[in-house]
Amino acid sequence: MTTIAAVQGNGWAVIGYDSRVTDDDRVYTLPKNSGKVVSNGSYMLGAAGDMRAINLLSHVLKAPTPPVDADEEELDAFISQKFVPSLKKCFDEAQYGEKGEHESHVIAVVQGVVYDIGSNYDWCRDVEGIYAVGTGGQFALGAIYSMLVGKKRTITAAKQAVQAAVEIACRLDSNSAPPVNVLVQKCE
Repeated sequence: MTTIAAVQGNGWAVIGYDSRVTDDDRVYTLPKNSGKVVSNGSYMLGAAGDMRAINLLSHVLKAPTPPVDADEEELDAFISQKFVPSLKKCFDEAQYGEKGEHESHVIAVVQGVVYDIGSNYDWCRDVEGIYAVGTGGQFALGAIYSMLVGKKRTITAAKQAVQAAVEIACRLDSNSAPPVNVLVQKCE
């Protein structure tokens, strides 16, 4: 399936992901420009689960423009009131999922803030700012915690931790494989 890991800092976020896709008996290695995390306007969006989700996030979703200089509370409200409904509309119109749910786990990064969006369109943010999803997610999550919690959090340290964590997940999860890609988003 996937390993996607993210770390949120103060005004920035780092997100990393593996390159393996499995479909029945076939294994694919995705090209770097067609990965499990994509840029869409002001967002970095990733999906663990069906490749259909990332196809829609890449090529169909018309993501709403986030408010400028929003504080956390305003950004949370925007995600709830604007982004999530646009995501649901995109998936519904594409007939992806049923009964108000879809078959993937979405990570959305906007203005350096990470949102973990579940299959029923709920979202969460973690006080530690450490996230990981997919079949290798638990391996990556533990690795990042061991590398970052209680230590000074810089973009460089987060990039190194995310890279190492996804590599560890690739070693331990048969559904994840290198190459590992790491992206950074800074708050504008």
